[in-house]
Amino acid sequence: ASGVNSGTILNNSIYNNGADGINLATAAVLTQYLIENNIIFLNECLAQMAGYTAGELLGRPAAHFYEGDDRTFIMKQISRTEQVGRNRYAFYVPRRDATRIPVILSSRVIEDPDGRVFTVVTFTDITEQKRAEENLRAANVQLEQRAREIEAELELASRVQQSLAPMSIRWGRVAVETAYSPVSS
Repeated sequence: ASGVNSGTILNNSIYNNGADGINLATAAVLTQYLIENNIIFLNECLAQMAGYTAGELLGRPAAHFYEGDDRTFIMKQISRTEQVGRNRYAFYVPRRDATRIPVILSSRVIEDPDGRVFTVVTFTDITEQKRAEENLRAANVQLEQRAREIEAELELASRVQQSLAPMSIRWGRVAVETAYSPVSS
């Protein structure tokens, strides 16, 4: 872990004014991140993502926000961060209004000059990316449907073309032979 002063982190305008949400947690309670009150800093961006003020979230346990399988998932990711020293994964920030903001969480364990260990977690809002992915999926479904429709129309056109092909006829003792060469696509 690199030597970083926690006061510098808290006062750094990059953390306070950045486009990403930032949370600072003490690593000593990180294994119980979802049980104990360990949010010691978060920037205004993260507070806005969650639909709260920063003051409302300071000291609150993250368990307040996650339950069941989501809590289990977060605990596994926190454990991985502790083991490896960093982590990056997609998840969500639950909002006060019960909606969810999709995010990429990047966490890194750091140490200040006094030997205190902290974890900095960055939350990058990927709502627009998720919306674009959903629009692409919907467009692909429409394209696949249209391709099936075109294929069916071409098959019908081929049958119609074959039904309109001239046929050899016999009229009394006169036989008229025809030649047909279909148009291919």
